[in-house]
Amino acid sequence: MGYLRRNPWHRARPSGQRTGLRRITQRGLVALASAGALSLLAATVVGVGPASAAAGGTFAEVQASQYSGFCLDNTGGSSRNGNPIQVYQCLGNPNQGWEYVPSVDGVTGHYQLENSNGMCLDDPGDSAANGTKMQLYTCLGDPSQTWTQVTVGSYTEYENANGRCLDNTGNALTNGNRVQVWACNGDAAQQWYGPSSQSGTIPPPYEVRASQNSGYCLDDTGGSSRNTNPVQIYRCLGNPNQDWKYVPSVSGVAGHYQLENSNGMCLDDPGDSAANGTKMQLYTCLGDPSQTWTQVTVGNYTEYENPNGRCLDNTGNALTNGNRVQVWACNGDAAQQWYTATPSQGQLITVTASYGSTYATLTAYDLTSSGWVKQLGPWTARVGYNGIAAPGTKREGDGKTPSSTYGFGFFFGVLANPGVSFPYRSVYSYDYWDDDPQSPLYNEWVDTRTQNAGRSPEPMDNVPAYNYGAVIAYNGARTPGLGSAIFLHVGTGSSTAGCISLPQSELVTVLTWLNPADNPLILITGE
Repeated sequence: MGYLRRNPWHRARPSGQRTGLRRITQRGLVALASAGALSLLAATVVGVGPASAAAGGTFAEVQASQYSGFCLDNTGGSSRNGNPIQVYQCLGNPNQGWEYVPSVDGVTGHYQLENSNGMCLDDPGDSAANGTKMQLYTCLGDPSQTWTQVTVGSYTEYENANGRCLDNTGNALTNGNRVQVWACNGDAAQQWYGPSSQSGTIPPPYEVRASQNSGYCLDDTGGSSRNTNPVQIYRCLGNPNQDWKYVPSVSGVAGHYQLENSNGMCLDDPGDSAANGTKMQLYTCLGDPSQTWTQVTVGNYTEYENPNGRCLDNTGNALTNGNRVQVWACNGDAAQQWYTATPSQGQLITVTASYGSTYATLTAYDLTSSGWVKQLGPWTARVGYNGIAAPGTKREGDGKTPSSTYGFGFFFGVLANPGVSFPYRSVYSYDYWDDDPQSPLYNEWVDTRTQNAGRSPEPMDNVPAYNYGAVIAYNGARTPGLGSAIFLHVGTGSSTAGCISLPQSELVTVLTWLNPADNPLILITGE
């Protein structure tokens, strides 16, 4: 069976009663940052009876183990039959949106777990074998897709018609761990939680601003996911670097909270130091005291205090890009006064591909009062000739498309504006994109009549690829060597050098749908 069970025998069910006909709903799925604005989606959890379960249209995360930060996930957000189901760091994206609704077979008391793309959690062949790995499949209403919610205390088990329960293999809390069925035994691997079982809401991400109305935000330098990456303040851009959540600690200790960045890493006081002036870093969320913070509200601002009685402090209260954040004895001065801001975001494009593949699936969603609703796709897109880069590994010239979440810059094209809402820039023969890491204009559009575009720049007068295009806001800091010229553009029938491409008719549909007022994002993931 591949791993050791603490209790291999079926046990008597605890005193919690079988409720079976309950559904967890939420308003909104994704809370992500974009260039120019940060996302806030209210996520209210409601328990409802079977009569109202048919309302449908709203989706929620299903979390593996309490406070784990890992969610039931449709790998890569694919809509193909047989797509594997895994656990993955909770990102709040449509891959992790589920709804417990009456089965399409219409039989009273039959329920299914339906993903946001309309596909169902499926036990292949209605297998009763321990260790059978779960998949996504077209909703058919047969026994392989019939699940009963069993509420036991604060957690939920999902039991199928064979008496097998949804099980996180080995209870491993790692990205990509497959989900299976196993004889119901109630251990931690079979304990699932809806959105924030502690408070009843999924805390939205928000900006943490240094000093009121300063326009400077707590920032993960360069958006890196590496341990010890420095934390700074930087002009508020609304991008994922500045996207934070104040959530229960992964330690599971009541009352312990952490400040978690959009990449799932935590604000960390190195070595749990009590020394004034210790500079803050980002680190894997471990739930230890170095990552434990208490919000103290004073008037209209917030202080973040750690167990050593030290407060999060903007060094010297200097409002300059790159100023490091430290801890200092709590004194309530302006350097320790933090403010939150939560603008909204309402459009999302997901691009998913297997690592190493040059083919991807692109789907577009609108945020409605009922949650995220698919508007366009799924369509086949092309990505880099070396596939999609793992998070944080994209480099200049590697032939890979960067992964993570990005906003959009301006749109452009050799052809006339097709009617987009974004600013549109017409292409001329003298327009180039600077992709020389040694150039002062690296990762910028350059008019070569007046400026030098560096060595071997990218010509923008490129037909048909740049008939139409959108600038994806990757490497906005223009860090040398991290990659440049990442666009969503017209497909040429082959892979790209790192961009994402679609057939021209589909691309124009996407570009004219995108609305800057909705602060759209593109989420690029490998699987």
